[in-house]
Amino acid sequence: MDTSADGRAHRASAASPIGSCRFCATPLRHLMVDLGMSPLCESYLTAEQLDQMEPFYPLRAYVCQECFLVQVKEAKLRAFVVPGQRLQTEARLLHDGSGYAVVAGSISSAGRKVADAEITYRVVPFPNETLRTEMMATARRVAVPEELLHG
Repeated sequence: MDTSADGRAHRASAASPIGSCRFCATPLRHLMVDLGMSPLCESYLTAEQLDQMEPFYPLRAYVCQECFLVQVKEAKLRAFVVPGQRLQTEARLLHDGSGYAVVAGSISSAGRKVADAEITYRVVPFPNETLRTEMMATARRVAVPEELLHG
């Protein structure tokens, strides 16, 4: 049972996937965090818009059990992206230590930014050796560089 930011309880059901992983197409079944409803970040309101209601969107992150990609069911992008369009990705580690890591990333097309994000990860030990072994095997299978695996 997971609890959202507004105190509501949500049960991640293994029998009812909410969609497919954007990377490996595995059905998404595991809710990682539910932060409730939120307005778009970095959307600036004009003086005329201050008295109007901002649109709010659900902010729920799911984790893929196969490739471990953390993703939202839907995302708002800065620009429309069509299938087959060439995209460039960039990511950089902003912080690694004190029990957490922060990564910033962006996606561009033809020199124009279409999406960006900053993600904070909490570093925790594996709860058991079986899970650690499975995750390391999957990371190697999807070509995570060895130097990033820390053992």
